[in-house]
Amino acid sequence: MGTATGLKAAFNNGSGTWDNNGGADYTIGRGVSTVKNGVVTANATSPCGSDPSPTPTVNPGKVATSFNANVTTSYGQNVFVVGDIAELGGWNPANAVALSSAAYPVWKVTANLPANTAVSYKYIKKNPDGSVTWESDPNRSFTTPASGAATRNDSWR
Repeated sequence: MGTATGLKAAFNNGSGTWDNNGGADYTIGRGVSTVKNGVVTANATSPCGSDPSPTPTVNPGKVATSFNANVTTSYGQNVFVVGDIAELGGWNPANAVALSSAAYPVWKVTANLPANTAVSYKYIKKNPDGSVTWESDPNRSFTTPASGAATRNDSWR
């Protein structure tokens, strides 16, 4: 089992709902920890039972797809990715996937997308007044691989 100090973490339910501790991310210390109701607790034993190295959850038919978008924003704006598949909100800005600004000006998120699937997407900025700014046409597109992972490195246009 590997250990880390000062590891930053955010979690999702696999359907696009994120828990990032109110934007601060969770800080996980060295050893085994649990996160419950927004509280990180160090444990002497694994929360998964006696095996300190639980088997990672596998999402059959899914590909971990990282979106890295270089986007300059104004105070209060946030960046999202939205696309033609349900995992990217089905073109509905209300269901778009939020990116993290931790590496600003590069905004990042990893989403589990269907394997071997053509995907069209765009980045949007949600403004403090509730309005949405879409990046210019054309839509971006790619096909996810049959397995493994994919990365999209983009710049706002």
